[in-house]
Amino acid sequence: MTGLFISLFRTSIDLLMKDVSWSDNFFSHLPAACYYLAFALFVRLCRIRTYMELPIHVALLRASIDFASNIIELFVRHLLGETIAVTHETIFMLLLFGILRSFCVVGLYNILMIQQMQTLGEARRQELKRLVMMNASLYEEAFYLRKSMSHMRRHYTQKLRAIHNVNGRGNG
Repeated sequence: MTGLFISLFRTSIDLLMKDVSWSDNFFSHLPAACYYLAFALFVRLCRIRTYMELPIHVALLRASIDFASNIIELFVRHLLGETIAVTHETIFMLLLFGILRSFCVVGLYNILMIQQMQTLGEARRQELKRLVMMNASLYEEAFYLRKSMSHMRRHYTQKLRAIHNVNGRGNG
């Protein structure tokens, strides 16, 4: 989906800026769609999401996938008639940019995950604080209830003794 959108977007921009036929323009941007398609396919086959707890592994795997996808894009360009000189410098640049893109994406992902964890941690701290306050309030209420019950028992016992004393004097 991304590859098709990128191809159509680039084709549209070129049509607005240059006087080129739609089909020639589309075929010049079609290899970019193949890059994204290959990238998505390789990510799916490598099950990259299963390694998200190992950022260095993900970055290296993603860099390899990026490099392979770039090679496929170059191959498609070659099939469409473009002359491409694949030299040591070209391969080095593809590897370098794959590594740079990969580590930037993994770094950004980890920053976002850390931020999300901090937000969740803060929400849990607030909830814990609320529960502690509620617990303290309940403890205070229980303390006053015990004190009130003790006072009421003492008062009730005194009243019963007074009644008993009054009844005991009247019988004697």
